[in-house]
Amino acid sequence: MSGGEKPKQCERADEIVYNMARAYQAGRLLAKSVQARLILLNPKYGMDKGNLAMKATYEIGGNYQAIAVYDQAANFFEKYADATKYKGEFADQALSDAAVLRLGLGQEEEAIQDAERYNRNFGAKKAAQTAQLAFAVAAHYGEKKDWDGVRKRLAGTMAIIDKNATLDIKAQAHALLGRAYVKTKADKNAGNEFRKVTALWADPSKASAEVRNIPGEDPAAKDRRLGRALEAVGEATFYFAEQKKAAVDKVAFPVYKGGGSKEEVLKHINVKVKEWITKKRPLIDQASAEYKKIVDLQPVPPPRWVIAAGSRVGEMWGTFVKEFRAAPIPDFIKKDYELRTAYYGALDDASEPQKRQAKGAYEVCLGYSVKYQYFDEFSRSCEEWLAKEYKNEYHLIDEFRGSPNRVNSTLKEQAYPLRIGGDTMSTAVQETTPDRKKPTEEKKEEKDEKADKAEKADKPKGKGKAKKGEE
Repeated sequence: MSGGEKPKQCERADEIVYNMARAYQAGRLLAKSVQARLILLNPKYGMDKGNLAMKATYEIGGNYQAIAVYDQAANFFEKYADATKYKGEFADQALSDAAVLRLGLGQEEEAIQDAERYNRNFGAKKAAQTAQLAFAVAAHYGEKKDWDGVRKRLAGTMAIIDKNATLDIKAQAHALLGRAYVKTKADKNAGNEFRKVTALWADPSKASAEVRNIPGEDPAAKDRRLGRALEAVGEATFYFAEQKKAAVDKVAFPVYKGGGSKEEVLKHINVKVKEWITKKRPLIDQASAEYKKIVDLQPVPPPRWVIAAGSRVGEMWGTFVKEFRAAPIPDFIKKDYELRTAYYGALDDASEPQKRQAKGAYEVCLGYSVKYQYFDEFSRSCEEWLAKEYKNEYHLIDEFRGSPNRVNSTLKEQAYPLRIGGDTMSTAVQETTPDRKKPTEEKKEEKDEKADKAEKADKPKGKGKAKKGEE
């Protein structure tokens, strides 16, 4: 058959072999299923050019993907796309899956090549998928903290994403590029990107409906898309709130440099401290309103950024109270216990409303953290402040754990190869142990040691050095 002969009794042999592979797969014998499909691809049997052989190539990729042999899966997906000249029934899906698998394996060059081939062959017909694949490559660089790589990839593909991607992908792409600009100290460009993200969510009802109406996906997949879009919008809103907070931080508490007289202290408080309060409080209010936009996001605020926003608002009001209570005190009050106590009590009463605002913000932060079981440095700062300022209501809990002492190897995470019968074949490296000698060799060595001892015993023992002249 490899020579071109086609006996009548074998003209449907490819169909028989293909059905055999399907039967093995139905019986959960993936290794035998792969073996049967490889028969179709072997040029020796003359069936490797048929439609069923092409289909088998794609299905072998799926089999390897199912057993987590991702490099082989990507190889067969690429072979299928090439063999069908990108016109096969599953060519677009095969090439897309190959690119994603290559990214997961860290094979960036191959993944980029697959993405470019996908764009050339399916860019017009599968515009949304092309844009999503372009974003996936850029997101891979983002996960590696390679911000220059993110900027390079998105600079060339953002036009495709803006034109063809779904709304959630657009929001994520612009947020990722904005984050890359922040990390590379290009804040002006970062602001432009984050403004595009918030503009996409200017009408929350319309935006969320657009995501939910994406065809061909189940409700759970649409919910995940919506969640990722809200994460991007939350990040963009947090960025602009951080700009407002930076203006708050610039207004420092006035340092007192005078003496301890009542007149000097009162002058400092009535002029410089009052000016500080008048200037700083409106800035905190403005920044707080910007952070509150995250809590008010619709249809559901992203927990991660709500926690961060609550922490920041609490930090601003908490710092304000701390600095206000650090106002200077005249010497005659400082030396008198009762006057000093009354003075600090008056400061506490005057700053109590701001302290309660800080408490409310930190409680929102901690509440979302507990509700969604999301913990980070922001949620930790909320715990610490509440436990310090309101000891009777909140208690800080520290977790004690040992440092990791078992180093993982990514090689051990790969599934074991399968035998033809479907059983796993262990290829784990055995620990090297000292070679044990054979019993016969051990006995021989024991005899040799006894003989040596007997020979030494027969020799006459010396009695010190011989005298001069004696031989």
